[in-house]
Amino acid sequence: MATLYRATVDAIARKGACFAEVVDHAVAYTSNQGFGGPDVYGYEVDGDVLDAADCRDLADAYLDLLTEDERETLAGMEIERAEVVEALADCGGLVFHALERHAGFRRAGVPALSDVLARGFAWVRYPDDFPAGCMTRVYIGESEIAPATAKLN
Repeated sequence: MATLYRATVDAIARKGACFAEVVDHAVAYTSNQGFGGPDVYGYEVDGDVLDAADCRDLADAYLDLLTEDERETLAGMEIERAEVVEALADCGGLVFHALERHAGFRRAGVPALSDVLARGFAWVRYPDDFPAGCMTRVYIGESEIAPATAKLN
């Protein structure tokens, strides 16, 4: 179980929601135009976490979690690990962007990045570029998450 924090306009978190591990980092998102929101909540969460220092870690986890049939499909399309890494890097090289944009893998027969990762993980944890030193977790599970605390600000 971990305590995470989120600046938001809606206290209920859903798939794709981002959380900070430190309350001060969540507070920074109360004034980050286009991200976060005015209210900060604490959440008690669990579930397996993929630590992704960069897009290569996403590629490795993605390829490891593919079914045998999906691997055969990719092989038939001549898609190898290097192309998966390259597609992820094309999203700016940031884990957040790769997850948001599904890494350009919107081809017929190629399963979406977050769908495959969700087979083994509920969370992806990565170093974020805002605020400095922030470790962010993005929720890739399906259930809604209610806050464990009242508004913290």
